[in-house]
Amino acid sequence: MKTLYPKNFIVLLLISIWGLSACDKLFELERYNLIGTGHALVSERTFIITGEIIDIAKNREVVAYGHCWSSTNPLPTIADNSNSIGRRNSGGGYINYITNLPEKQQFYLRGYFTTNKGETVYGKEVIVLATNLANSVAAVNITNNTALVLGTLSFFPDPVLNNLKDHGFVYSTNSINSLGDEGIQRIELGRLSLSRDIQIETNLTNLKTNTLYYVRPYAITQNNVVYLGREVIFRTR
Repeated sequence: MKTLYPKNFIVLLLISIWGLSACDKLFELERYNLIGTGHALVSERTFIITGEIIDIAKNREVVAYGHCWSSTNPLPTIADNSNSIGRRNSGGGYINYITNLPEKQQFYLRGYFTTNKGETVYGKEVIVLATNLANSVAAVNITNNTALVLGTLSFFPDPVLNNLKDHGFVYSTNSINSLGDEGIQRIELGRLSLSRDIQIETNLTNLKTNTLYYVRPYAITQNNVVYLGREVIFRTR
């Protein structure tokens, strides 16, 4: 016997199917908020960049995650250049290392993860330059407890790179890898708009006698990319 369904039941069924489809499309739009591209540190053609997987949808597992980059595509995908850190089944932050990039080229980077359903989710892009905005020169006029350190900031024709949120020097009695290293001292020289290469300098005071010090200039751009200059080493008298 053929079953007949009321018209209102069919209408409700169609609305439910449309609603499920719409939810799926909504997920497609909102999933860009599921991963973030964090701060980048640039040091001698090496990018140290962070990312964060904010949330993973139910019934999905991350089978690959990391960063992708391109010198030509402002919204890079894994089809351009990418690396993978591995798999994971929960959210959280991560650190990635990208090395040996061509010098003095601008790159677009963003975090990504790929799920076991074949979906690849991308974070917001970050623009970085494979060179140093901040460059070390020397430490001079060294005494038993003071030194004058010099550096240069390089001009590049890009407003993102030339409007600095901060610049200055960091120093320590240990080799410096980032602004967040334990025990470093930071001298902030403030905001700066570059229109040409300039020299920067600062006096280090209250140093320890006959002690080895490591110094690096730094620059932070408007998109929170940190550029660390090459390390200078000196010993107080």
